[in-house]
Amino acid sequence: MENEILKQRLAQALELAKQGAYAEARAALEQLTLEAPESPEAFYYLGLACKRTHDPEAARTAWEKCLALDPFHHQARTQLSSLTKPAGPDFLTDTGAATGLFAESRPIPQVQPASLSARSLAFFIDSILLNLATVPFIAMFSLYVVGNAPTDGEAVDWILENSSQIQLGTTAIGFVVNFFFIPFFYYESGMTPGKRLLGMRIVDVSTLEPLTMVQSVGRFLASYLSTCVLYFGYLVAFFNKDRRALHDFLAGTYVASSETGPMSLAEKLMTTLLIILSLLGLVMVVIVLVTFMGGIVEFLESYPLGSL
Repeated sequence: MENEILKQRLAQALELAKQGAYAEARAALEQLTLEAPESPEAFYYLGLACKRTHDPEAARTAWEKCLALDPFHHQARTQLSSLTKPAGPDFLTDTGAATGLFAESRPIPQVQPASLSARSLAFFIDSILLNLATVPFIAMFSLYVVGNAPTDGEAVDWILENSSQIQLGTTAIGFVVNFFFIPFFYYESGMTPGKRLLGMRIVDVSTLEPLTMVQSVGRFLASYLSTCVLYFGYLVAFFNKDRRALHDFLAGTYVASSETGPMSLAEKLMTTLLIILSLLGLVMVVIVLVTFMGGIVEFLESYPLGSL
């Protein structure tokens, strides 16, 4: 079923519920789930309709199907996890607490941890993009350094004397570029470009909810600890069933296999910016390599092998 038609049918069912016609809304949603069995939203609202018509088993089944289609549907997960709580809000506004209908409890569908091989490949992809995106800023910094160096024969000595400050500057640039992009992707969707490409996302380990800004920044900073001492923090993932690295434990996060889902406008803009910077950096790297190789060829042509 096309997305627009699905939205219209859902809106019609919700309008019936708004008018208090819960039985009619349930019938409409049941028909919709038959015609669009791939829609987690249809099953979620069917669960609410079943709840309002006092059919807890059907509500539970609908929410379980919703989670089977979308393990990160937080509203459906909350409904299932709090079925034994007191009655909650109304049908159309019930997005958090669920009504308590019976005490029986069955396991809520769980998500699977992303494989270490997929995480490694995603890390590799992200590293390439971010390193290339850093190149234009390193180039500008290099021009600044050259512009401040002496113009006489002491230029090389000046650069050597200030090598620690220059290295600190390039390191700071790399950190700022990474800090600008990575926590944003963590917070916005839990998916960096590499993780989105390979079907995984980072969520809160306890609730499977999206990360808070504090968690996003914390995980980013903690990842630097994981790289210390030969990437020991990443090796931790080999020794626990959830495949959590050191920075996951420190930030309270979990990398799960997931359907990617649509991008928000902000994520599209940031991804586009990252790709543009990466392509610009790639062009600069190619220019430098071509220039360098050209210099070697010119040197070899000027000094035949027999004269060396």
